[in-house]
Amino acid sequence: MVPRLLAEDGVNLPRPGVPAAWRRRLLIPPRLGRAIGWSGAGVYAGWNLYWLEQGRLPPALFKGLTGWPAPTTGFTRALLVLGRGQWATSLGYNALAVPMLLLLAGCLLRLAAQACRGRRLCLPGSVLKLWGILLVVAWVLKLTGSRAYW
Repeated sequence: MVPRLLAEDGVNLPRPGVPAAWRRRLLIPPRLGRAIGWSGAGVYAGWNLYWLEQGRLPPALFKGLTGWPAPTTGFTRALLVLGRGQWATSLGYNALAVPMLLLLAGCLLRLAAQACRGRRLCLPGSVLKLWGILLVVAWVLKLTGSRAYW
């Protein structure tokens, strides 16, 4: 449990993390939210471990559950074949794998710099919007592309 922070004059400061306005809008008690988050992470980790133990790259969890590709379906395969110089095949697997990788690297570098400076970890809204646009475009490209690359 995170203790409340006190200012020098003894006034309670808000806890770091999810803003209070968001918590009120979501109407999810913090413990339930944490339980849902950890459960989701456990399912995701179990899914990946199941496939990796068989010596195979795990399919996207969304695709495995619904049959439809997720925006990131083919990301790993796209990067693997790109490393072998097979540009056309890479674009078929996931046309936006390289932009997603660059954006991910930029986000991780920014968060690492914030952590080193002892600042609160957060990304600007513009980066989150860029992620949203990138993922929507990737999904449209995936759904309109060849099913052979799903």
